[in-house]
Amino acid sequence: MSATAASTIMNVAKAALGPGLFALPWAFMYLGAAGGALAAVSAGIFAWAAAVVIAGCCEMVWEIRNLSYTIQEADDEVADDDESALVSKPVPTSLSFKDILQASYGPKAGYIVEAAVVCTTSSMLVAMAVLFPDYLQTVTEHWASGSFITKRWACLVFPFIPCYCLCQLTKLHNLRYTSMMGQAAILYSVIAIMVKSISHASTRSAFGDSSIDEGEDSYSHLFSVFPIFLFSVGFHTNAPTYYMELKDRSLSKFGVVIGAALTIVVTFNTACGLTGYLQFGGETKSNILLNYSATDTSLLIGRLLLVIACVFSYPFPHFASRKGLYQILGVTDPTWKMNLIESACVVPTTFLIAYFTHSLGDVVSFTGGFVATLVYMILPSTYIILLKKLKAQESADPVVVRSCTRWSPLAYILPCWGLFCVSSSIFSTFYRITH
Repeated sequence: MSATAASTIMNVAKAALGPGLFALPWAFMYLGAAGGALAAVSAGIFAWAAAVVIAGCCEMVWEIRNLSYTIQEADDEVADDDESALVSKPVPTSLSFKDILQASYGPKAGYIVEAAVVCTTSSMLVAMAVLFPDYLQTVTEHWASGSFITKRWACLVFPFIPCYCLCQLTKLHNLRYTSMMGQAAILYSVIAIMVKSISHASTRSAFGDSSIDEGEDSYSHLFSVFPIFLFSVGFHTNAPTYYMELKDRSLSKFGVVIGAALTIVVTFNTACGLTGYLQFGGETKSNILLNYSATDTSLLIGRLLLVIACVFSYPFPHFASRKGLYQILGVTDPTWKMNLIESACVVPTTFLIAYFTHSLGDVVSFTGGFVATLVYMILPSTYIILLKKLKAQESADPVVVRSCTRWSPLAYILPCWGLFCVSSSIFSTFYRITH
């Protein structure tokens, strides 16, 4: 546990402020200014509640395992010669979703949830990779028109190398300084969008037609926007690591830390979504930066900075994906060579998928369905089961029991939001496939 509160806030904010941010104006287009702002704030509140629930699961699993080891030590003293009592320490240095689910449902359940984590984080990696050609093609066409570097494949090859190198890091808090650089890039772009919107406020025509194009499949897209809001505050695949690495951790402290991080995230999300929508109205694209001309210098710089931000964001979901994959394969102590091989398989695959995928909004919406299933439905039910098991332990720390009991109402509320987002994502995907 070596991460300070400040570094955790930066890492959580940077993980959440990813590619979903610039799909929000498109989501605002279907909900309107007031509806979009309400959805952004609501998503932040639910994201905070889910993070506390995940941290509570980690705390209860940690306590249950410590109790198990204490009991085992006592048995060893009574029967030193009993080989069945000589087991390895069950208390790990970190916890994963596999550990949480296994403590609740049994050994096999852990593999199922880790598979869900791998699917979720892989979708996030694709969403980030999709942004590279979106941004770099505009920049390269402006500065080197006609060159091979303007090709979509070239705009994916260039960021691939730093992404692959950063994915070799084994501790999330090692990215705390690059997180600051990434946040600065996103801050610049959001401010640039806001300034553009305000500067055109006096000219109504600059806002475009506020009505949605009748050619748009608005019925389907209306259900796509809710998973986008969920994705825009998503950092939960690494939440167990954030909590376990937090110095002097407790549920209350983690709640404050996550609350501070999500306040930053929701502020950015609302500002970008609202101002982008107000400027372009019904003409808003699924990636707001594609609405701006390639000759706009301020946004051209913003695109280049966002490439850097996405490069530094890429390791966060990859860290969770790799951890989940190792859990499935039963790898407990991976070597640097294994990390190299894993990255050589996962990173090129996500970039290859991004080569054939062009709509950021669709990728983000689809990913939101995965996130909702894991974070807002599976884990809250796990929290309730773990709490019952913890209360059944007579020697359980009463402080931990009281703390986890106090936050338990969140575990009953979250599945409602999760079911709504999952249903929206499934319906939207099915509707567009069949139409």
